[in-house]
Amino acid sequence: MPGPTLRQADRNDAEAIIAIEQRCFSSDRISPRQIKYLLGRDTALSLVALVDGSVVGCCIGLLPKRPRPGRVYSLAVLPEYRSQNVARRLMVRLLAEMKQRGYSRCRLEVRHSACAVRAFYERLGFQDIARLQGYYQDGEDGVRMELSLAIRGDTGAGPLKGASW
Repeated sequence: MPGPTLRQADRNDAEAIIAIEQRCFSSDRISPRQIKYLLGRDTALSLVALVDGSVVGCCIGLLPKRPRPGRVYSLAVLPEYRSQNVARRLMVRLLAEMKQRGYSRCRLEVRHSACAVRAFYERLGFQDIARLQGYYQDGEDGVRMELSLAIRGDTGAGPLKGASW
């Protein structure tokens, strides 16, 4: 089975992204209004993964002024597509685009209790840099993670090596 097609999201994808957010997260969702806003901003990079023409996953990255790091704002994949490397492909593409735009680091936040999700990010090279007390709406702690995109002296090793989509 071939992998998903990845492309930059546009405003026409808003309803599909909103539906994925609602299905994948029980709290701390990005609001529909904010999703629509981000899809039209140069300071956000939004990607979708499509299978047979349907959006099955999305990733939104924020692009602040450098030297601040890029930020993974949301990553969501429909449950029935989670064993097909959709999330990894979205992340590799997002990180490659951040690197191409001159970002040297990328950060994200994740629930402290989300061990499998944290392990996924660690496999991509992210490392814990801070514990965030009471970060989520329900009071759970978060963990801030960071990845060096190694713009200078890049050896081609790591999660971006050989990335194809």
